Amino acid sequence: MDELRKELLNRKYEDNIRIAPHMVVCNVERFLAKQFRDCDSWKKEIEKCPSYDRLILFYESVKNS
Repeated sequence: MDELRKELLNRKYEDNIRIAPHMVVCNVERFLAKQFRDCDSWKKEIEKCPSYDRLILFYESVKNS
C-alpha cells in the first residue's frame, strides 16, 4: 500500500482515465481517496480487497504516462 501511495498520490492526471473496458475514472482525486480509504479499513488480506484491485488497475493504466 505504501508503494502504491508513493506512486499514485501527488501527481497530476488527465480526466477520464479508462482502467478497464467497463471502468472510467472521471475524478481521479476522489477515486484515489475512496480506494485508499477502503483499503485502509479492509480487515482481510489486502489482495482480496476490491478497492485494491481497482488501485492496481489504475496504476497499470497510468504507470507509463
